[in-house]
Amino acid sequence: MTLIEDELGRQLPADYHKLMEVYGPGCFDEFMWLYGNFPENGNLDIRHRTQKARRVFSRSASVNLNAMLDGLGATRQDVISWGGTDNGDLCIWVAVGSPDRWPIIVVDVREDIYLKFGGGVSDFLLAFLRKDMASDIFPDDFPSKNPEFSKNPYDPFDAGGIE
Repeated sequence: MTLIEDELGRQLPADYHKLMEVYGPGCFDEFMWLYGNFPENGNLDIRHRTQKARRVFSRSASVNLNAMLDGLGATRQDVISWGGTDNGDLCIWVAVGSPDRWPIIVVDVREDIYLKFGGGVSDFLLAFLRKDMASDIFPDDFPSKNPEFSKNPYDPFDAGGIE
């Protein structure tokens, strides 16, 4: 287990580790953020974001969110936040069972709705970036026609890209 996994108390999915090796923490298409281990930008720290997500769930009076966790046999302590959006949506795993089988849940806390995805983080990102999948949670203009990845999309000198 890595240091981050020790701190979270869980082994993270293999596809997440591969994604971190290739991209590291950063942002897809200036909207979808990927959190990681000890990033330069502390706002992208998976531990920090997981603590915040767990607080959201513990404070939430949402019947939908609580029922979703109950239905998966999970508690708020099983929530791990691997990403998020500029709109404040949470991208989480519900860490119950084998890490490579954890469901991905995208939570729109403003509207009290969520989307459940049954694959890994890479599959999830590809499905949205290729427009193979859509959701009312994300805005109509995400993703753009040519989505890019950036460590810091607001830095004019950081131009990365995926297509």
